[in-house]
Formats: sequence, C-alpha cells, structure tokens
Amino acid sequence: MNKAEKLDDIYSCYKEMRSAASQEVLVELLRELQEVQGFIDAQMIERAAAVTGFKPVVAETIVKRYPSLKAAPYKHKVVVCTGRNCSQKGNHILLSKLKKSLGVDKNGISKDKRIYLTTVNCLRNCLQAPNIMIDGIVYSGLDCSEICDMLAEDKKKI
Repeated sequence: MNKAEKLDDIYSCYKEMRSAASQEVLVELLRELQEVQGFIDAQMIERAAAVTGFKPVVAETIVKRYPSLKAAPYKHKVVVCTGRNCSQKGNHILLSKLKKSLGVDKNGISKDKRIYLTTVNCLRNCLQAPNIMIDGIVYSGLDCSEICDMLAEDKKKI
C-alpha cells in the first residue's frame, strides 16, 4: 500500500466513526496521518477537519498547539524564550541572529527545511536566563554560534 492509499484508508476509518466530532478523535486522526507522512500539510488539515466535522481553523490550531504534531517536515524545533528575564539578558537579539543565520522564513522554517524556530513567553527556567529549548531540552546562556554549531554537528551525523 502506497502513502496515498494509507492516508485514504485512515480518513475512511475516521469518517465511519460515530464519535468523530470530538477533539480527541481529531488529534488521534492527525497523529495517524503524521505517522504516514512525517508531518501534516494544509491539505491534510482540511481533509481531517472535513472528516471530523470541525472547521479547518480548529485543526490548524491543534497542530500548532500540540508539540507532537508538525506542520512541516523539519527535524529540529528551536524555541527561544521571550519572557522578561530572558529578553533582558538578550534573547530578543539572539532570536534575530538565529533568524538571519538559519535563513528562517515567515513560517519559522529554516532555508534547509531542517529547523523550526519559534518563541514562547516563558520556559520556566528564569533563574538561569537566557534560555532556549532545542528538541525539548532547555539550554541556558548559549549564543547564536553555539546553537548553530549544535545544529550543524547533528547535520554531519546524518
């Protein structure tokens, strides 16, 4: 069974469910789709919303809010804290440098499509500010070159 057939099979299964209009079902559908595709694109969001009876904006919001769901085929997620303590210690400057260094587009995806760069108001590690999170691990006091080196080191291993 090819990828398109697998996706169609998943949609069909969820379309037949009686409880398809629950948010939990929508999340589970999106997770299954991601397992096949590796990420969830706009067409998949539209179709998942139609199958479950939700508006597409609800499915889009779920993809954005659930850390385990990806709207692009990136490999690493870098989250820069923009809270008060981190901003006072230069994270807003770090964010600008990272965007430029990685060639991040308006959607937060780097030019090589490997990195998703986003922000959060607080990583809850204020005493160690400034903070960033790479793939779920919080790091403190790194500069742009150290972060880029970490991400480049991973690229060499692939």
